[in-house]
Amino acid sequence: MATIKDIAKLANVSPATVSNVLNGRGNVSSEKMQLVNEAAVKLGYVINAQAKQLRRDSSLSNNIAIVLPSLHESIYSIFYEGTRQLLEGSGYNVLPFTTNDSIYNETKIINHVAELRVSGVITVSCCINNPSLYTPITSYGGIVIHAYREVTQMQTFVGFDFFEIGRQIGNYIKTRNYKKIGILSESRHFCNSIQFYKGFISPLSKHALPSDNVSIQHEDSDIITSPLVSFDFFKDGTSPDVIVLTNSSFLKDIQLASAVGSLEKAPDIITLDHSSICVKQLHVKRYCLDYTQLGISAAQTLLSFLNEKGTLAANITLRPLGFVEDFPFPSPFVKTGHKDHLKLLIASGESTNALKRILPDFTRQTGLHIDLDENSTDDI
Repeated sequence: MATIKDIAKLANVSPATVSNVLNGRGNVSSEKMQLVNEAAVKLGYVINAQAKQLRRDSSLSNNIAIVLPSLHESIYSIFYEGTRQLLEGSGYNVLPFTTNDSIYNETKIINHVAELRVSGVITVSCCINNPSLYTPITSYGGIVIHAYREVTQMQTFVGFDFFEIGRQIGNYIKTRNYKKIGILSESRHFCNSIQFYKGFISPLSKHALPSDNVSIQHEDSDIITSPLVSFDFFKDGTSPDVIVLTNSSFLKDIQLASAVGSLEKAPDIITLDHSSICVKQLHVKRYCLDYTQLGISAAQTLLSFLNEKGTLAANITLRPLGFVEDFPFPSPFVKTGHKDHLKLLIASGESTNALKRILPDFTRQTGLHIDLDENSTDDI
């Protein structure tokens, strides 16, 4: 069995540093912490049986940490609410942390919550190739649940099958005979983006022949850079036939770039979105994933481990909700052959003047003519 001295020798640090890292205490640099954690994993210092025994013998706090890239993006705020409500209802204190997809930030957060001896962590990690990052939690018996983004050598994961999601959207694209296709995804560093693209092109592989003149432009971004990256689809005033988005936070940026950066008609847009009811938009089709249920499932999995009703190795895949409306979206108004008029009693003022400016467009779209009967507020 490996000892602290063995880990210290392999990591080229002192035994005291190893002890501090494994017990989640002390002021240790992120570089040394990573060296110690990697050495501990290589030597098999922490195994499931040891973690369970430590959890029985140690006093853990009543806190659970939720580590997310952001709480400003709807998918993560919805996910967080799903976890929070269930965990707080089970008597735990929920501590939210955001990383901004920074490895440095995530490392600091994990070191901090280890010092708090949290009972567990639910994380959407940006450190997909560093499984030892969460060793400070597991070394004292804390439970770690990875969600949404898969991580190398993780034990427990709750998420979606992004290959299948991409395949379904690719099949839809194929039926529409689009020739110029754009994809705006999260970083291709993350497994969900990689799997989505592989699934997306799988049904197109036989269809996308050179003779068909089918092209795919794949850009990746985040909510900070997407306002600029979106314009890459509209260079020289041209426009794709369709753009697929893996995050609905990109939608407004693509629509703006299309409106001001292209001389051609707006492209159709297919976006992954959450399951809440949205205002329908022309040329936009939503493919929905239930992020609330994702949060609930992650919390349920963590609670089952804390109550020792589950094994420390699990892979839970949620089914997507899929497409939620017809595409393209038809106009909600039905134009009639004769002129319909609607008389509207309204108070005079600047708001009425503003309304007058947009009435022609309303009439053009609906065929309905609005006759304004303006009066003073007192007369009305």
